[in-house]
Amino acid sequence: MTLKNYMKLKNYDTIIIAGKEQNVKEFQVHSLILRTRSSYFRSALSANWAERNNDGHLVLKKPNISVLVFEIILKYLYCGIADFQSQKHETILELLVAVDELGIQRLINFV
Repeated sequence: MTLKNYMKLKNYDTIIIAGKEQNVKEFQVHSLILRTRSSYFRSALSANWAERNNDGHLVLKKPNISVLVFEIILKYLYCGIADFQSQKHETILELLVAVDELGIQRLINFV
């Protein structure tokens, strides 16, 4: 199953808004997957930290992570796949900074 297929799954409970200014994207994700794969998300998606919107979804804003980098991270978290061959060096460096912040040690090691 591809990331796009996973992202179309119903019953998402979390919305993550990545990017800033002209390049912002809202991702509908499943907190169980994110919490399982990242110590950062275990804390960030807790009742003490995350906000809820009117529909009851957890909402987390990550303006410091670009849409492209967040898509790479989600593909890894959902599918266990990370392809760096087609990425620019700047993107890979930005990815390293983001996964360090998000506590995704396995992806840091993979990079």
